[in-house]
Amino acid sequence: MLAIVALTPAAPTLADVSSDLATPWPPALQPVLTLVIFVSVLAFAAAVVAFPVSVYARRRVARRLRPTAAESGSLLWAYGRDALVGTVFALALAVVVRVSLWIGGGGWWLLMSVWLALLSLVALRFVGAGLVASGETRPLGRPALAAHLTALSEQACRQAVDVRVWTPTSGGATAAVTGVGRTGHVLLSSEMVRDWADDEIAVVVAHELSHHARHDLGRRVAVDTGLWVATLGVTDRTVALIAPMVGVGSVADLAALPLLAVVAGVLWVVARPLRLAQSRAHERLADQFALELTGNPEAFTRAIRRLGEAHLAEERPSRWTRWFFHQHPTVEERLRLSARQQ
Repeated sequence: MLAIVALTPAAPTLADVSSDLATPWPPALQPVLTLVIFVSVLAFAAAVVAFPVSVYARRRVARRLRPTAAESGSLLWAYGRDALVGTVFALALAVVVRVSLWIGGGGWWLLMSVWLALLSLVALRFVGAGLVASGETRPLGRPALAAHLTALSEQACRQAVDVRVWTPTSGGATAAVTGVGRTGHVLLSSEMVRDWADDEIAVVVAHELSHHARHDLGRRVAVDTGLWVATLGVTDRTVALIAPMVGVGSVADLAALPLLAVVAGVLWVVARPLRLAQSRAHERLADQFALELTGNPEAFTRAIRRLGEAHLAEERPSRWTRWFFHQHPTVEERLRLSARQQ
């Protein structure tokens, strides 16, 4: 849809309509309102176009993982919430692009890369605290397990890392780590805490603690920053060449936003295997770390098999699937690592 808008007169037309609708407002507010209208219309259109596919995909996953979650009302509510979040995110990103163009001129892409890096670090720094403050997480309600996990975190990170329970929107058994520097939380899904044995949870937490101890989230932002510089730099040159062909004056025009998004999106997909390769390397080290920290390869094997079943993971995916979709090593690789420790 963005490509159609970007490569036809639709983008200049929408930019003109957005500007006309903002005209009755004070001059100081008109640029902001024009941008809000322009991006909101595109985001709403994208949500409408994607709705049937999203409902179909959600129903398939819900029926396989949690049969009771396939109700139309809950799916519609979840989609509406995600669409609203996506619109806010698109607006924020558009603001960053426009401000970068205004301040940075021809070097906007470099300035934007720096801002994206800073925003990523800020988000990583505070997302865990935000989830705690909003009440979306709760303390682990199993005292013996909590004490054991605290000891593990002190051994792994030389400090206690808060382990909390949360309910992810996708459901299922999962875990994540948040925070950079000395701040961090390990989040365990409520399903995992409810159904898994203590030793299985311990190896999962040990795995997440490795990411925190080795500063993997910060390393990921560093690699992403380099890719942003390359991607946005090429995007700037590409859009400058294409823009006149589709009726857009320059990269700085509001109507160029869809074209910027399309070109940057394509280049980001091309760069995806590099990001996933880094992620898989981090995950391999985290698996090794968890096995050494807990000394329990049997529990690790059970945990990996359960995660693979919960997320419908292929044990032996094709090479292309691994390159373009897998953040973790394959189930077979992880089980092989565990077998070597037994």
